[in-house]
Amino acid sequence: MLAKRTTKNTNFLYFSLFCIYFSVSFSPINPTYILGGGLILILFMQILIYMRMQKFTLITVFFSMAFLIEQLIGIHIVKFYPEGPVYLTPLLFSYSVLISACVIESFQGLRGDLRLQIYKRVYNTAIAFLFIELITRFLNYNKTNEGFYSLKYSILYFDSNFTGLVILSLCSFLFYLKYVKGNDLKIQRRILYFLLIATFSRGAIAALIFTRVGLGSKSKVKWKAFLMIAVAAIIFSILTIKYIEQSQNYSSIDGSFNSKFFIISQALSFYESLPSLVHWFGIGMGNTSQFIGIFAHNIFVTMILEMGIVGSVLFLLYVVYTLKLSNGYTMFIWFPIFVGGISLFSAFSPFAFIICALICCENMVDKKI
Repeated sequence: MLAKRTTKNTNFLYFSLFCIYFSVSFSPINPTYILGGGLILILFMQILIYMRMQKFTLITVFFSMAFLIEQLIGIHIVKFYPEGPVYLTPLLFSYSVLISACVIESFQGLRGDLRLQIYKRVYNTAIAFLFIELITRFLNYNKTNEGFYSLKYSILYFDSNFTGLVILSLCSFLFYLKYVKGNDLKIQRRILYFLLIATFSRGAIAALIFTRVGLGSKSKVKWKAFLMIAVAAIIFSILTIKYIEQSQNYSSIDGSFNSKFFIISQALSFYESLPSLVHWFGIGMGNTSQFIGIFAHNIFVTMILEMGIVGSVLFLLYVVYTLKLSNGYTMFIWFPIFVGGISLFSAFSPFAFIICALICCENMVDKKI
């Protein structure tokens, strides 16, 4: 009976971890939605049959549902959408959170050596998949674009910047395994470094460097990460103020870098015109482009304009809860997500929540030993 349960949990964990990187964005319906939806359905069926779930699972499901309801309220409050309200993006964010609940429940009863074996296999298949993604970008070389922009189009992800976020998350868990658990998957880690550089995603590469340098030990991870996030936020705020108040232009540094401040400037101008009730609930994730002509991209614009005050508080409370549950070690994933989010943040982010759940589960197992 125990062996059967272990096999079932092992297979369920494999498929759940597969959702970290699996994506075929050019498909009419991304098959990862079907896979993830099936896993979530199985999860809820098991909960209904056995009438039990872990506290971590309960809080994760509650956060997912509460956030989705908050987003629907915000969309209902906004009276006019030029192209009609976008419901899919909030659903994908809640889906990303729910997938991590599958990891939490499948983690039970799996030995440490078996889990490490699973991680190695998952990383090997992820690397194979990411090499295929890299090949497709070279095959879709666009000579009309300049420099590395000609190699950024991806058929498996939205573009190579999203590929960078996935690889960044995979590297984050490898850092946790190395510095906290003492298990260094050196070969996989170095291959992922190469694949990340090959995305030409400067935000993801910078976030990886800051994570590696700043969190390269197990001591005081939480406080070091908080300090670096605070410093990054202060510097970014100063640059934003100069851009808005003093008409400072950063195009000479980089056009893409300058566009981040343009988005913030446009978003803040639009935000000021909104009624206070919309400030509380947001306009809904994925709806920014209808109003300012460009997607939010930035995590802070996403939180302020799209999530609203209530959604942002829910999100930050969940982050704080996972930090407490993991003794601060989920900073290995949240730090690069927030730092890299200055450049790009994706509502469809199962990679972030799954890695977060893995770190929490590993830490909970260590507490029981």
